[in-house]
Amino acid sequence: MLVGKPASASAAWEGMLSVARAACGVFLQCTVDNEPGCTPDMRYRAVCNVYNAPFDLPAHHQYFTNPKRGGQNPYLDYCPTYWRLSNGDCQDTSTIGV
Repeated sequence: MLVGKPASASAAWEGMLSVARAACGVFLQCTVDNEPGCTPDMRYRAVCNVYNAPFDLPAHHQYFTNPKRGGQNPYLDYCPTYWRLSNGDCQDTSTIGV
């Protein structure tokens, strides 16, 4: 705890942190790098974008025990998601294995 930081501020911070982690948990779609899958709308083929960053992710964006592991997009709070591929449609079984 920081010197001079009120205990209530620490509790508030932990509360916000747990909300952020819960939000990512709702959207946490994948945990294995390049894992094949589909976009959330189940339309397009996609791959998981989780990776190990060359730096520790901000504490409030750490969703794994490894502080470097997370998604590649900071605008998504480093929450791993499936990235759409340019080929394949998850609604068309003839293109799923493409």
